[in-house]
Amino acid sequence: FYFRETECDDAVYEVLSFSTMLITASLWEGFGRSPMEAQALGIPVVCYDVGAHKKLVKKGFVVPNYNFNIFKKKIIEAWREYA
Repeated sequence: FYFRETECDDAVYEVLSFSTMLITASLWEGFGRSPMEAQALGIPVVCYDVGAHKKLVKKGFVVPNYNFNIFKKKIIEAWREYA
């Protein structure tokens, strides 16, 4: 998604409010704003262990980098546990 700066926070909240979970397969993050925003709304996150994800994600799973098989399994596990 791309939002103009003035609409960004409201638009992000609107998109996330309809979400069951956030899945991010980024292998590089400076901080990890999208998982932080999802967690603030109580939305579970499945992501790789980059940036501050390990410290941010309390509801969901942080997966070792490049481990697609575990990533896939954690998406299914999160769906069953939180959806």
